[in-house]
Amino acid sequence: MKNSNSSVIARVIYDYQPAFFERPGDDYPSRLANGDTVRTAVRHTTDVKYTLLQFEVMYKFNIPGTFLGITAGPQFGIPISSNQDQRYELVFNQENPGVSFLDTDLKTLVPEEKWTEGFAPRFTDQYRTSIQLYDGEVIHANSFRAAIKIGLQYEILLGRAVLVPCAYYNLGITRINTDDAWRVNAIQFGADLRFAF
Repeated sequence: MKNSNSSVIARVIYDYQPAFFERPGDDYPSRLANGDTVRTAVRHTTDVKYTLLQFEVMYKFNIPGTFLGITAGPQFGIPISSNQDQRYELVFNQENPGVSFLDTDLKTLVPEEKWTEGFAPRFTDQYRTSIQLYDGEVIHANSFRAAIKIGLQYEILLGRAVLVPCAYYNLGITRINTDDAWRVNAIQFGADLRFAF
């Protein structure tokens, strides 16, 4: 182990990958606390929680004369569970901090034919600044994930064991679902404890 500059490492990993993204929307008529109407920017947000069982094969090359290694390889995963929280929100504005959606009837704001998977939208706060459009499993989720992992690791010798802190960039190749171009990319940190036999 001490004299080898390269090796192949196979792992099975339980992986949790949260993701978040937002898209700006148009200005929307909103109501101030005093009843006046103003236009406020809105945004669409999606918060995804994604749990997978992953298998990876990493090639490791140690820079000669050091314990610093470069690793790269493919990763293949099967999603175990997923959750998608989709919202339509007023963007906070310091000049008009007390705004709320002008319409309080959610069926006017989000007609029933636009509901996602039958999920009835609801306000998420008492001030009516955020509407939850969907909360449930990722819609039409892909049953397989493929990715490329690239990273750095450093080997710390501990007798017959080696402690290996590492950092990776995990680049998703496949999409989360079959309808949209969503991919989860992640920066990951971890540590391995390896034993020589």
